[in-house]
Amino acid sequence: MQFVYPAFIFGLFAIIIPVIIHLFNFRRYRKVVFTNVKFLKEVKQQSQKQRNLKHLLVLFSRILALTSLVLAFAQPYIPSEKPNTTTGQKNISIYVDNSFSMNAVYEKGPLIETAKTKAREIASAFSESDRFQLLTNQFKGSNDRFYSKEEFLQKLDETEVESGSKTLENIISKQNNSLLNNNSANNYSFIISDFQKSFSGNKILQVNNAIEFNLVPLKNNSVNNILIDSVWFMSPVFQPGQVLNIAVRIKNKGIQNLEGGTVALKINNVQKSISGFDIAAGETKNISMGFSVNNPGIKNAELKITDYPITFDDTYFFTFKIHNEVKILEIFSQAANNYIRKLFDTEPYFRLTTSNINQIDFSSLANYDLIIISSAQNISSGTIDELKKYLNNGGNIAIFPSDNNGKSGFEDFIQETGTGIFGELKTEKTEVSFIDFSNELLKNIVQNQNQNLDLPKIVKYYKINQGNLPGLTLLKLRNGDVFLNTYKIGKGQVFQFAVNIDQEWSNFQTNQIFLPVIFRMALFKKSLLPLCYTIKENNLLIPSSDIKNTGFQYVLKKGKFEVLLENIIKNNELYLTENNQVNTSGFYDLIEKNSKNTMQTLAFNYNRIESETELSTPNDLKNILPSKNIKIFDKTDLPLNTLIKQYENGKPLWRIFIYFALLFIAIEIILLRFWKKTSQAEVQVQY
Repeated sequence: MQFVYPAFIFGLFAIIIPVIIHLFNFRRYRKVVFTNVKFLKEVKQQSQKQRNLKHLLVLFSRILALTSLVLAFAQPYIPSEKPNTTTGQKNISIYVDNSFSMNAVYEKGPLIETAKTKAREIASAFSESDRFQLLTNQFKGSNDRFYSKEEFLQKLDETEVESGSKTLENIISKQNNSLLNNNSANNYSFIISDFQKSFSGNKILQVNNAIEFNLVPLKNNSVNNILIDSVWFMSPVFQPGQVLNIAVRIKNKGIQNLEGGTVALKINNVQKSISGFDIAAGETKNISMGFSVNNPGIKNAELKITDYPITFDDTYFFTFKIHNEVKILEIFSQAANNYIRKLFDTEPYFRLTTSNINQIDFSSLANYDLIIISSAQNISSGTIDELKKYLNNGGNIAIFPSDNNGKSGFEDFIQETGTGIFGELKTEKTEVSFIDFSNELLKNIVQNQNQNLDLPKIVKYYKINQGNLPGLTLLKLRNGDVFLNTYKIGKGQVFQFAVNIDQEWSNFQTNQIFLPVIFRMALFKKSLLPLCYTIKENNLLIPSSDIKNTGFQYVLKKGKFEVLLENIIKNNELYLTENNQVNTSGFYDLIEKNSKNTMQTLAFNYNRIESETELSTPNDLKNILPSKNIKIFDKTDLPLNTLIKQYENGKPLWRIFIYFALLFIAIEIILLRFWKKTSQAEVQVQY
């Protein structure tokens, strides 16, 4: 303990005053008339003991009261824990977590309001001449500035919960850059958050010792949270009037089981399906929902559950398109393939057109979703050029080689496109033994991937050697040779088979995987668009294949919100980006700026990272930030401004001694006023 004004300690000599008063206090007597003096000696002895005790207690009360007053004027304090104290203007960067998790409720209301109150307390601990920076999750341009205390408080009042989140590492890095660029020796960082584990992470972080970092973890009530995590279609075939099945992934991030929950599906604001579910605490469950759509076109789908208090993740938006038909073109040299014709004849949704390789209508190629080339011979350079344009614009081509004296008929096509080279024609018997179920083309083509599948048996095939382009193997033979490779060319793909569609080559055309593989190829062009995007994830938006002009400007619009998109050319393909300007989930129209035509509809959802309810403890934070330059204000009994001042200047004790002085004065008054009067005077007997 130290003193601000140690000279006042000499005032303790004043203690002698009450001692002198008590030593030389003249006792007063009063007469008491006794008719019988039998018990006089006993009464006198008892009164004398009480009087002496009372005088001693009063003396001690006065001494302690005077001592407390002297010490209070000397202003004692416990020295600061801080090794060095600095003077001059201070720069204070305060991060207020305004992510969705801050909507959680604690004793005094939403956490965001508690966080703002803590930020005000921090500001009040510093002087008017100090400068303040307010950081939120949005990292706006205004976040880079330092304000006066008054301006900071105004900005703080405007802070609300918004979409988007950052990590603790992001915040520390941002504060490092902001504070060190201000050329001040007095730099302070305050981070106010509920410190979800998804925010804190588990990576050990290093901080700059020139900055004093202070963490302010906020407590919240135990939160139960049920959320819609994701959704996907069980089949890529979207046909009008047929039942479509989706899988909805539900997660329970709370500590309580839920029984009788419901998830509802709306298509274009019309409820199409509802499903009930029970889910245990910590469980993830996939729920299947079926529905049908009769009319073609873009469909806006919305999934919704009911949950409280965290509600931002209760709704999930996605879009899909129902096409009138899928168009396939088969190109041949001599005759159309009967297996191809029979395959598509069974499905009216698929419209098959056949054409001799010398009679192709090049002007209509762009209308086809898939081109199948079987038993080709002598593909001309003009045809190859048109097929390359088709591929670059997003078309897909499946090629099946022929046996022209050991030549596949695709030699010129392969040379121009860079796909795999048809090498040796092998006549050994083998079978398909590997299917890449992780690829979008083959995902879920069979119900049970682990069962013993009856896969195609091979009689003869071409060994596919490496070409100029890297290929992705989707089906592989038992001896390791390729059965089906895919190559990315422009926006499209080439699917290269090692066999022709003929029983002399294999039984692929009669095998159970033939239909789903060919159907998936036909639908691949239509199913590449994402169902939705996640807000604040630097999305590259994929426009539909009919948006090809890279010179046009496009706008993303929802209600009054409108943002001009940036065109990005990547691998000769057009992508769009909104540069993280979308803040609200829902449906957005993609509009061509000049013509005002709506090209497609995109769905955006909030990031589910804020759905995690598990929080980091102070010990967790100490492990993440082991530096001695970190202080954690995890005790909220006192206002932060008081704690900060104590940390900066030490803990003052003068108020405590004032209270002690008042206490001892009160004790003295009680002793003087309420002690029995018989103990306050000696007895004088008169007879």
